[in-house]
Amino acid sequence: MRQNKIVTVGARSGIIKEQIVDAPEEEQTPKAREMAASFAVAAARFAASGFKLSDHADERVAVCESCEHMGTDGNWKNRCKLCGCFMKVKAKIKSETCPDRRWPK
Repeated sequence: MRQNKIVTVGARSGIIKEQIVDAPEEEQTPKAREMAASFAVAAARFAASGFKLSDHADERVAVCESCEHMGTDGNWKNRCKLCGCFMKVKAKIKSETCPDRRWPK
């Protein structure tokens, strides 16, 4: 489980306190370095496939839109909270898969 920093302000003293707590699994999202590494691997797979696009992109996106891991607001809008990818783009790439194995084969 990753640790998230939470900064709180003491109401009486006005002192800023920093507290580290474990975030619940459902609130965790990939870090920037993890997403960058994943992107590099995905780009290499895409190139190795001959830049083939999926014939099932619309079906894949429909699965993502009904998934609880799909972000709906802020920086995570239209992004998967498991892998961090923009799913409308990832769904078009034939060599890519859903991190939760939900896409049809």
